[in-house]
Amino acid sequence: VRFGAPLWSVITTGVLAAAMGFGVWNGLGPEFGLGKAGRDVRPGLAIAVTLSLIVLVAIELLLQGRLYVLE
Repeated sequence: VRFGAPLWSVITTGVLAAAMGFGVWNGLGPEFGLGKAGRDVRPGLAIAVTLSLIVLVAIELLLQGRLYVLE
């Protein structure tokens, strides 16, 4: 994004890479609810991970520009 890539392409690439990575990472895709044999994901765990992601993104947005030394 910083060098001109559209945001939608970065997000799409990340989502696809994460899904494919879980699928091939030692066959652990079903552990994350992926595929036909996907197991149920515990709602509490999914909420905790989602909240953690929101907090991390908020921190990154607050610190944006302050951590770049080589500008």
